[in-house]
Amino acid sequence: MNWNRIGFRLGRRWKLVGIAAMAVVAYMVFFPAKPKHEVIDLTDGRPAPGLTMPEHDYARTACKEFVRETLHDAASASFEPTSGYSWKKSKDGTYLVQVTLRARNGFNAVRHIVVDCRTKQERLIWLPLSLKEH
Repeated sequence: MNWNRIGFRLGRRWKLVGIAAMAVVAYMVFFPAKPKHEVIDLTDGRPAPGLTMPEHDYARTACKEFVRETLHDAASASFEPTSGYSWKKSKDGTYLVQVTLRARNGFNAVRHIVVDCRTKQERLIWLPLSLKEH
């Protein structure tokens, strides 16, 4: 098909740009970029080597999410960084984590809240055992 007959005129330079763009797209399709991060394999229940976090960090994050689920207005919650939460591991494998935050209550008042959260890991899932507000 002669594109010039139907009024589609391009200069030689633009035709070369179009061919180069198609070559770049073809290269990206046939040679995809490799991920820059290491992939975590959870098939055996453990993360890949070199990507493990301390167990207490998982407990702190899990407790933060448990507390978020119980709030009246979760969108208003302002949590302190999880690295600042105090924690203690007991002999039976449960963690006691103290979560601190500011959030709105049912009367639309912002409160400073401290919650003691007890959690335990079962396989790959962290389960909330108890939540107690101070």
